[in-house]
Amino acid sequence: VEMRLLPLLDDGGALVDRADGGAQLQGLVASARLEKGPALGKAVLLVALRRSCGAAPRRAALRGFLHAGGLRPLGAWLEAADQAEDLPLLRLVIDALGDLPVTARVIRASEVGKTVKRVRTARRERLEAKGSPPDAVDGLFRDLMARWYWSRVVD
Repeated sequence: VEMRLLPLLDDGGALVDRADGGAQLQGLVASARLEKGPALGKAVLLVALRRSCGAAPRRAALRGFLHAGGLRPLGAWLEAADQAEDLPLLRLVIDALGDLPVTARVIRASEVGKTVKRVRTARRERLEAKGSPPDAVDGLFRDLMARWYWSRVVD
């Protein structure tokens, strides 16, 4: 994964700001090998996405990624990380989803909002069944959903 990702990145590890770069990244994200692959490959792509959302966002590349359907695989990774109880990957996916410049329309079209709500509910039910209070990951989910709610209000 890392070798296929290198031509799409600049010196800082963010996406080169081209629409086709975002679409190519989405192709890597959706590839069958990565879908069932190790968490490390997913983490590398998520970090590149987060860096692309930083101080100088790569708008064309991120738009290309989102319009190519990039949120759907991220939702699948979120569910898989939760089922495997891989908290570092779960946190990284939530953070990446929060950093991406999504609109309400993109969230609805990808159905990632439903996935986030379903995973959060399932996690809360598991914690309650164990007698544990909500954890820090629940707070990340809450913050993500609030951010998306406000983006919908502004949309």
